[in-house]
Amino acid sequence: MDHRHLLEENQQSQALKEFTNLQSMKDLVDWDLFTPTLEEVFGPPQTKGKGHSSWDYLIIFRSLLLGVMNGLSDGHLQYMLLDRTSFKQFVGLRSTDQVPDQKTLWKYRNQLSQSGRFDELVAVFMEQLAAHGYGLQTGKQIEATIVPVTRQSNSPVENVTLESGSDGAKK
Repeated sequence: MDHRHLLEENQQSQALKEFTNLQSMKDLVDWDLFTPTLEEVFGPPQTKGKGHSSWDYLIIFRSLLLGVMNGLSDGHLQYMLLDRTSFKQFVGLRSTDQVPDQKTLWKYRNQLSQSGRFDELVAVFMEQLAAHGYGLQTGKQIEATIVPVTRQSNSPVENVTLESGSDGAKK
């Protein structure tokens, strides 16, 4: 592994702590409390044998928490995990790691919801924050979106004529 890359990633992580409280939140929570419930719902993690290894359940759960905290759809959550270093670090991924895609996020969230355990896990998360004197304000991510607009094809002379209110016809 490239040592320079790891050093730069660590420096970036330290710098981000000044601007985001996600790392602080991650450090406050005892994530091991969630593992038994997650394994009960999803089964033991698949790390060997046929097929792909399953995602680390804590990475998935922290991703789903980010979705709840920020009011994100699965697709937008995938995008934010790809785009935001602070989100990647909160869930436990490095900058070069793959992120769960929107179908994967939906599958795990759906399975947790159908088991009736998702709200319970979120409540445990909130209790842990409260035990450290913190609350959580949730919201929606709002950002600018570029959309195509119709292009006006009038000439400057035609625009002046239209603005003056005359139709340009001679009387």
